[in-house]
Amino acid sequence: MQKGVGSIVCLIESADGKYILKVPLSLNFAEGESEFLEKWASIGVKTPKIFETGTIGDHHYLVMEFIDEPTLLDKYSEEQLLEMEVFVDLGKTLRRMHEPKAEGFGRVANGKAEFDSFNEWISSEEI
Repeated sequence: MQKGVGSIVCLIESADGKYILKVPLSLNFAEGESEFLEKWASIGVKTPKIFETGTIGDHHYLVMEFIDEPTLLDKYSEEQLLEMEVFVDLGKTLRRMHEPKAEGFGRVANGKAEFDSFNEWISSEEI
């Protein structure tokens, strides 16, 4: 379907419907994506439903709901978006997305953050 900077995204069509297979290209930052989406959904942010997660070789993958809608920029002009106050709604959504708290810092591995403290993370060789 498309290849972005960070993922390969495939449309899967079956007798049951259409689904998205997303395979993040980075081996380092992919594992926590489904947790982020599920956490955001739990506070009311509309996200695609996750049907399955797993690995293909060393790469994590997500199978999720296909939402057949144009992007806001494809559907409306910038003037229309301003009139409809879409950017205000996006700001409110962004604020909600930052409400959930997590424990630790850095990459997620086996459901746990890589570092226990901010100082540990910022002092690491990666940073």
